[in-house]
Amino acid sequence: RAQVAVYKMLEEQYSRSERLRHDLKNHVVALSGLWEDRDWEKLGAYLKKMENSAGLGQYEEATGNRVVDVLLYQKRKTAEAKKIVWECDVRIPKPCGISEFDLCVLFGNILDNAVEACEKSEEREAEQKGRPYIHVRAGTVKKCFLLEVANSTDVTDRSKCGHAGMEHMQERGIGLLNVGDVVERYDGAIRTEIQDGVFVISVLIPLEEAVHDMKRVV
Repeated sequence: RAQVAVYKMLEEQYSRSERLRHDLKNHVVALSGLWEDRDWEKLGAYLKKMENSAGLGQYEEATGNRVVDVLLYQKRKTAEAKKIVWECDVRIPKPCGISEFDLCVLFGNILDNAVEACEKSEEREAEQKGRPYIHVRAGTVKKCFLLEVANSTDVTDRSKCGHAGMEHMQERGIGLLNVGDVVERYDGAIRTEIQDGVFVISVLIPLEEAVHDMKRVV
């Protein structure tokens, strides 16, 4: 279902871009007129309308994987709508070895939990004159794919940290249970920690078939 939603969004994005391209000559004429008249306010509004109609700049994450780009775009818009500060630096290695379906499971469930945690911590953050936030980082580290998500939280129980096994995943809900299934299938490892009102989950998956001592790597 996640992949179907992603591809539908891509199709819609492409359709909007094609419609804009079809009318591009007319738009250039209109923009040139506004430029010659030095009507900067209308010129800016016209350009903004073109940007919105084509959906330009939506996928600024540019991870190297179109499916992940669209998924992150969805989560970013959700976070922004809830006034959650969003920072993202994700690079999907090529070749990755992790299927797009599994990447959706990893990113989707972890980020859904992060958004939920930020909503719960919103009142506490407001009292501290700050805003809840989500920081997403992913890339290649020592021939492994590392995904790390940090978010503000009001949870303080340190006993929920450390290396997360399947039993731990079950305690934290179906979403992380699915994440645990994916990580286990790729012989990876998960680590969680809480410190100073920040929850961090790290997922490490080897990019090679060679056996890795994941606990030592983590």
